Amino acid sequence: MKQMIQLTNEQRIILKNTQLELLDEFKSFCDNHNLRFYLFGGTLLGAIRHNGFIPWDDDIDVCMPREDYNLFLKLYKENDRYFLQTAKTDNHYFYHFAKLMKKNTIYNEYFTQNLKTQKGIFIDIFPINGYPDNKISKFHYNFWLFLLNKKSYPLNVYKIRKIKRSSSYIAMTVLSWLLFWWAPYHLCARMRNNFMKRHQYKKSNKVIVGTNLRKIYSRDSFVGITNLSFEGRTMYGMNDVTKYLTKMYGDYLKLPPESEREPHHYLVEFKG
Repeated sequence: MKQMIQLTNEQRIILKNTQLELLDEFKSFCDNHNLRFYLFGGTLLGAIRHNGFIPWDDDIDVCMPREDYNLFLKLYKENDRYFLQTAKTDNHYFYHFAKLMKKNTIYNEYFTQNLKTQKGIFIDIFPINGYPDNKISKFHYNFWLFLLNKKSYPLNVYKIRKIKRSSSYIAMTVLSWLLFWWAPYHLCARMRNNFMKRHQYKKSNKVIVGTNLRKIYSRDSFVGITNLSFEGRTMYGMNDVTKYLTKMYGDYLKLPPESEREPHHYLVEFKG
């Protein structure tokens, strides 16, 4: 196992400039093809609170309604500079969202360093998925999505991540491995993505971003577009940014304690 490294100030600037380059490429393509997207998570929070990156943040997140997301994956083609990473374009990829990645860069993370996935500087692109309304459908959706999620992650990622879990969480994780023992993790990742597609975005009153079942939103929250400033660029937010950020972060204008101001990704190798 390689040891984690700390990026220099010069490397952090290279990282953010490359991420902005990827964001510009993504926005240009979406605008040219009339595809909707929104800044999401810490990127959206950064746009509102800092007019750009949160100073200690180290990634860019965007999200797209499922139909726009599917069309983006279909239309965007690999080229000399960029690679669209999904479970279809990278047989070792296991996440439930896509990454737009710059070629000839290295962004090797501690938790996935032993995996064979392509590892370059990227931005994350999350689908906004439809979510069922009635209790039976919710139980079915939550149950199978959780099981597919657990088996979609390679076992050596779990070995490295030493996180305390509840007994019910552990039991469900064991059940997922018993049910899907026959399927490699990248096949389960594809099964999970196909499962999420079945709950159509347009026919759903509620939605989730990616697989985050802890945050469920009204689909109406993602109908309109709010223009935002992000590092001197015009980007897009959902129509009720305040409501979204409050649900996500609470008092989102308040800075967190200094002890919590740290990046999300831990690297063992970097090349811009």
